[in-house]
Amino acid sequence: RPLKTEDCGTTPVGRVSVELGIEAENSSQGTSARTIGYVFNTGLTDRMDAGFELPFRSINSDGAARGFGDIALRMKYLLAGNSDSQTQLLAKLMSTIPTGDSELELGSGQSDAGGFLVLTASSGDFSAHFNAGYVSSSGFLGAGFQRAFGMSTAVLWELTYEPVPDSGADALNGTLGAAYGLSYKVVWDIAL
Repeated sequence: RPLKTEDCGTTPVGRVSVELGIEAENSSQGTSARTIGYVFNTGLTDRMDAGFELPFRSINSDGAARGFGDIALRMKYLLAGNSDSQTQLLAKLMSTIPTGDSELELGSGQSDAGGFLVLTASSGDFSAHFNAGYVSSSGFLGAGFQRAFGMSTAVLWELTYEPVPDSGADALNGTLGAAYGLSYKVVWDIAL
């Protein structure tokens, strides 16, 4: 889960997947934030899953604040291809509910909604994921890549572009990471 770009995989029908992500941020103004994101997904059909993310945030600035942030709801539907296809196309709809306290910087204070199209192309041990979407007042473009080494190890990298509304600045980010399958059901990944 270290990458922002989405792939075309969906949770198998009748199954539940649980993800845990940890993110750390430090600003030049001396503010630091830590977020632990709990993500729960369930397969609704062989082509569709739905889920939600519940982030727990810890903010250290002038005062300290801890608590749950905004809840994110999402649904993914595989439009073309299947799990064995070399090329797949997926639609993802998402919405954020402002449940976190915006005065304590635990939440945004506003609802967001939008969608993405995701194209995944695979050849052998290499796969590429291209994302384009729009959420409320901001767009998103991303390309993520993965190179597998055997059954349990992969190198991940991505490049993303996000306009930052009302700031006059845009965000262009690069991420490099690795994933290791501890078992068939558990994958550990990390990114910088």
